[in-house]
Amino acid sequence: MEMERVTFFNMFIVKDGELTTISATELIDEIMLRDDPWMRTILFKSAFYSMPQMVQPDQLHNQRARLFWIGKYLTEKPYSGNLGDDNFIPMDNDPYSPALVYYRPEDKLLMIESKQYAPRRIAIQNFFNSYLCNEIDGHRYEVEIIPQKDEDTLAMVDENASIKKIVLEFQVTGFEREQIFLNDEPNLLGNLIVGNVNLSNRYNVNVAHIEFKKGRFKNPLSFELVRMLRQLNFENTTLLSGKVIVRLAGEFKDKEIDLLTNGFSKGEYQIENNITAFDARAQKMIEYIAAGIPQNVEHYYTEHYTHRIRDIEVPLQYEEHPEPNQRPQNN
Repeated sequence: MEMERVTFFNMFIVKDGELTTISATELIDEIMLRDDPWMRTILFKSAFYSMPQMVQPDQLHNQRARLFWIGKYLTEKPYSGNLGDDNFIPMDNDPYSPALVYYRPEDKLLMIESKQYAPRRIAIQNFFNSYLCNEIDGHRYEVEIIPQKDEDTLAMVDENASIKKIVLEFQVTGFEREQIFLNDEPNLLGNLIVGNVNLSNRYNVNVAHIEFKKGRFKNPLSFELVRMLRQLNFENTTLLSGKVIVRLAGEFKDKEIDLLTNGFSKGEYQIENNITAFDARAQKMIEYIAAGIPQNVEHYYTEHYTHRIRDIEVPLQYEEHPEPNQRPQNN
């Protein structure tokens, strides 16, 4: 068994900068009902994303909800082989990493499966916005996915903490320096990241790996590294992985901070190791939802949005997307 982790958000249709009660269910259905898989595929920051599968609504306890896959085609083609064997074969097909996504229109809840190479919030938000007409009758519409905030563990790390390890991995293809930093202040860690990625790109390395480790030595890593980490944009789509191992002052166990989901509400459930098919994985998420997601997640919409959301219903309009000239040529 393994633990499947999910992160919680709220997804809104925004009109002229205001959150609205407009449901995104119709938008999801509009995309999924396109017969040609290519018409459910977009190009975003040098990578292709698609929506290939959706659970039939009558299989859900809430038939107004939607449960579907959104996936990312990986630029690096791995090898396939057998454990204990030295023979490996390059993968011929395009490698694909999907995430299960659950949307509930009543409270705009969006639950995204947390996987290293699968799409995250910004990519999924852009995916939906690619299909929504942004200008309708002189008004601007767009999809906005907002994280449900929770404890920010990285903010709890101070100079009294013992920092054991920091690990960062970046996708080299599509890396943009200006998207990595939250501000323009000089940052030695940022300069190191950029230099590492540039070197990797020069020698056709697909993933740049940076690791700081205490090892067997007495002194922990400098707190200054954490200060610099806080200036990085952890939602950048080329950040594939980010971990900090730390022991906070007064505690006896190390904490592992996942920088990609730090400060967001999270959940987890068990799933068998060999389950890979969409239907089987979707059923496990359905069971998790039926058993009851965390109470803070259930009440988040009421506590944070009901007082400032605009109650309107507007027929949405949709784009034919992606453009034909983006379709890759088959070899």
